[in-house]
Amino acid sequence: MTANRFLVFEAGDADLTQALRVTFVDLPPPFDVWNGTTMWVGPPSEVTESSGLINSIPDFTSFQAATLTCTPFYRDWSTLGELYVFHEGIVPDGAYRVEVVVQGCDQRRAQNFSEPLTVLNPRHGDIVTDLGARPPSLPSGSVDIVDALAVLGKFANAEGSIRKARADLEPGCLDLKINVSDVLAALQGFTGVPYSFLPTAANPWRINLHESFTVVA
Repeated sequence: MTANRFLVFEAGDADLTQALRVTFVDLPPPFDVWNGTTMWVGPPSEVTESSGLINSIPDFTSFQAATLTCTPFYRDWSTLGELYVFHEGIVPDGAYRVEVVVQGCDQRRAQNFSEPLTVLNPRHGDIVTDLGARPPSLPSGSVDIVDALAVLGKFANAEGSIRKARADLEPGCLDLKINVSDVLAALQGFTGVPYSFLPTAANPWRINLHESFTVVA
């Protein structure tokens, strides 16, 4: 799956304690000042697919989400399956590199890291190709009204709607909720308005994360 504001991937080797390193390879302006920055995937938390809530609840599926931090976090990532990573620096049209390192290995030696996984995010507002497809289709490479309608469907928790990670477009530091502002952000993409958020810190390590994102033990 691809998403405007998340990196989505599976990583880790069974029975190994590892950390996941993310490098900002090629970010669009003004986020390009962060190009070359490396960060680490932090502790994951279970997030509900319900549009207006964060914590997992009955009757709704959930997914594992994590944000980026300045220090490595080690665990067996293979048990999680698909992981959804978010941060202010994960933006539309961004290119990222994900690498894995085993606990105890020297992080200064490139050969201690896995082969890199490159993740390319779609353009601002590009959500789906076919609104009626089940399961929902992938981004089309262009932005039109069906993208905004897809986000609207998720806002309403409509049956068969897209995943939350595909609909969550705002604010700059994501709130892990879907509301009318996300729909408006998709409409901006449709009308050609560029991605409008700006970096809130010169160093991405200094970003304050959404206070409601809590780690579930």
